[in-house]
Amino acid sequence: MQKTSSAPSLDIVFGNTQTALQISRRVKRGELIKIGPKLYSPDMTTPPGILIRRNWNKIAAFYFPGSVLAGRTGLDLKPTEDGDIFLAAKHSRTLKLNGITFRVESGPGPLERAETLRYNHRSGLP
Repeated sequence: MQKTSSAPSLDIVFGNTQTALQISRRVKRGELIKIGPKLYSPDMTTPPGILIRRNWNKIAAFYFPGSVLAGRTGLDLKPTEDGDIFLAAKHSRTLKLNGITFRVESGPGPLERAETLRYNHRSGLP
């Protein structure tokens, strides 16, 4: 009987000032590949665009903490067919990563009971 793990597979790693040295060493050893600014993956076989599409919500929370899903993304809870992800936050910004475009529009912020996108800084490295 094969054992299965209930732990999610970690196919993306976020960099920050605390992990920069460790990540740099892992990249040099060939354990991680850079797929975006401060964004890495230990998965060397899956194309970066697929990794980004698979983890778009974690990536949005990392790059745009406190933002909320907006427009089509708020309705469908997934990127559009063209790879657009719509968010609302304090400042407008566009970020393109391997076929996925995060489009952040300036807005009043979340409603009182709305869930904002949050990145767990304690997640660490695999």
